Amino acid sequence: GGIDIDAGSAGINVDSTGGITVGGTNATGVTLGKSDTTVTVAGSLDVNGTVTTIDSANTYIADKFMIIASGSATDTDGGVLIQNSAGAGYALGYDSGIDRWVFDADLAHNATDIGPDAYVGVIETGTGHGDSQAVPIYGGTTNGVGTIYIDTDAGDQGIWIYS
Repeated sequence: GGIDIDAGSAGINVDSTGGITVGGTNATGVTLGKSDTTVTVAGSLDVNGTVTTIDSANTYIADKFMIIASGSATDTDGGVLIQNSAGAGYALGYDSGIDRWVFDADLAHNATDIGPDAYVGVIETGTGHGDSQAVPIYGGTTNGVGTIYIDTDAGDQGIWIYS
């Protein structure tokens, strides 16, 4: 069996495997710790839900890489939004429809795709003539306009802009 502690609308349950469930029966929130203390979670933290809100002045992330749109079954847009007004802001993101990094000057905080206002400039290098190189890595033949290619061969240096 397990242990149940129920104080009206709140409850704590420890099941027979040692799993702990803390929650309210009337959709009440759960608070851990006090505002002037540190709450430490040993091990991994898995948060399930539709929105995760972090209200802190500064957030430190030790990971070197962050995965956005994790678990996507198909190519999808994604990025980072800096909010400048209620519900909108400036975004840097990847537009999967055109296979290119883009900027969006008015992206809604609940957007599911990004509409480019400008493209991120890309510089590619190689040792062959720029006019004989393959299409740009980002954007391809249709949306790779503006990509800069630099020939690094000592005897045949040159700079090309894909248009």
